[in-house]
Amino acid sequence: MLEFPKRDPLMYAGFEQLILRGTAEVLENGPRGCFLRDRLGGAYILAAETTELSLAWLEAHDPSRMRLLEVFDPALVRYMRDRYGADNLLRCRQARWYGPAPEATGDLDIAPAVPSDFGVIRPLYNKMTDAELMAVIHRSELFLGRTRGEICGFIGWHPEGSIGLLEVLPGYRRRGFGAALERFLIGETLRKGWIPFAQIETGNEASLRLQTSLGMHISRGSLYWVFRDIPNEKEGETVR
Repeated sequence: MLEFPKRDPLMYAGFEQLILRGTAEVLENGPRGCFLRDRLGGAYILAAETTELSLAWLEAHDPSRMRLLEVFDPALVRYMRDRYGADNLLRCRQARWYGPAPEATGDLDIAPAVPSDFGVIRPLYNKMTDAELMAVIHRSELFLGRTRGEICGFIGWHPEGSIGLLEVLPGYRRRGFGAALERFLIGETLRKGWIPFAQIETGNEASLRLQTSLGMHISRGSLYWVFRDIPNEKEGETVR
């Protein structure tokens, strides 16, 4: 059983998701926190009661090799910046769905993307390499929405299991298609026995409004993704 600090429990959906998806490598776990590595995407996720314990766990597993790290303590962000030159950062709040699947809305035909759709998706989503994005497509974890036979947007799961990769094409915005795509993926997430959750970058008020309007519960606190440009040890490690 995973253990977490006594903070906002909504924040720890990512840990639970890795276990549910069967991709978690447990590095540390005890009454004062948990430290996991995602075998699929290569991300590390760490939450502990104290900064001292977090630092001890980090150093025990060689943070110089960590390309993507999710933490909840801003002191760890400063540490990674000062010692390892980790100067790329996303600060996010977490949104989590509780309850049954939402009712589908909108007149959309939604189906998994296929490799031939890559040319449409790539210009609109640049937070993964070509290989990483194609891997998501090959796993059937990215979905295209069509209206009247035309692609209007897409949505999918990040490797660690959060809902994201959401984009509505120009010309189809402000028509409710983004909400319809996310409702669909919340339902798919529940169908798989996973946890529907998403992460909202600080300052993205449009995303915050969308998550709130859908009925997502929003965390009080923030989490931090620290990522660094270091050579891959194997193909497929993801940098959000």
